[in-house]
Formats: sequence, C-alpha cells, structure tokens
Amino acid sequence: MSLVIPVDEYATDEWYPGFTPAFGHAPFVVEPFRTFSEQDERRFWFLDFHCPRGLTPLGTTWLEDCYSWGTQLTAEQMPLPHSRGITQRMAGTHVYAAAILVESRYEIEARSVRMRSHLPGFLQGFKALWNRRVAEIDAGWRYFQGIDVERSSLSELGTMLAEARRYAQRAFEIHFEMMYPLLANHLGFTGMCTELGLPPPPRPPRPDAPVVLPP
Repeated sequence: MSLVIPVDEYATDEWYPGFTPAFGHAPFVVEPFRTFSEQDERRFWFLDFHCPRGLTPLGTTWLEDCYSWGTQLTAEQMPLPHSRGITQRMAGTHVYAAAILVESRYEIEARSVRMRSHLPGFLQGFKALWNRRVAEIDAGWRYFQGIDVERSSLSELGTMLAEARRYAQRAFEIHFEMMYPLLANHLGFTGMCTELGLPPPPRPPRPDAPVVLPP
C-alpha cells in the first residue's frame, strides 16, 4: 500500500539545514537539483537508495555533478524514449528522486527511433568502448595518486579539489553512458522472452547476498 506524504512542510527555500550554498549551483541538462516546491506534489518521489541516511553539504556536489548531470545527459544523448533522466530534491538532509517523464507521444516515438539506431552500434563496439573508458578512468586515477597532498599549498589543494570534482563528474558520465544502453538491451531481451513464452534469465546473486544451503 502506498503512503502519500504531502510536500507542504518540505516546500521551502531553505537549503541544507545550517548551510547556505555561497557559490551557486552547477550547470544542469534538463532540470536542476533543488529544494521541494508545491508543484512537486504532482510527481512520484522516492527516498534515494544511494544515501537513505542522508548526506553532508559536500555530498550535494555528487547530486549535481554526477547523479543529476549523468542521468540527464545520457537520457538525452542516447536517448531514452520515456525519460529525460532523473531529478532530485532535498528534504532536510535527505534526497528524493523522480524520473523526468517524456509526455509527448511524438517525442516518445522520435526518441525510440533514435535509440533503436544507437543500440546496435553500441553493442557491437562495446568491448572497444569499454577498454577506452577504463583507460581514461585509470589515467585520471593515476594522476590523483601522484599528487603529494602533504606538500601541496592551499591553492594547489583547491585546484586539486576542482579537478577531482570534474573527474568524478566524468566518471559518472561514463557510468550512465554504459549502464543505460545495457539496461535497455536487457529489458528488450526479457520482453522478447515474455512474448515467446520463455522464462526470463535468472538474476545472478548479489556478491554480498548470503548463501542459503539446502537442508
């Protein structure tokens, strides 16, 4: 049974309790990360599972740079037919997320055509693309490992922080660039199995899932 919670008490201009963002906000693709408003009551919001216990003010950079930016960028570039990515809202120290839905039938069909033309090439060239992206991430990681933070000045540490923030953003661009097409292909495959009357492939167990042995 669904529990509907009014957003009234969360619809406020107050940001993270006790924190005022002094340097503005990062760019966004479709919809910015922000606090709740009355208009948000018409949408379905879920407590984000990445950080269900809340996060710190510094953690909001991940929401802007990675979660919001990454999902929306990939959803537009791929594109996803029914969604333009995910947007987030703050309620106190907690994050809620919602899909940015595509409402127009024309847009859904046009985006479906573009996705169908994108997927075959992505799958055929997946291994080469994967290797390039791994090399890119590893190169960035080696760069940051080579920085002597103990001997760095405050100015140099500030530069490193800005570079690290951009590195994290790029890593999540790659994350969603890989994840969304693979999910779309998997859903298409399971849908075909259903149409043919075949059981979908079993899900592999989570690495941290307990192993239950038969008696």
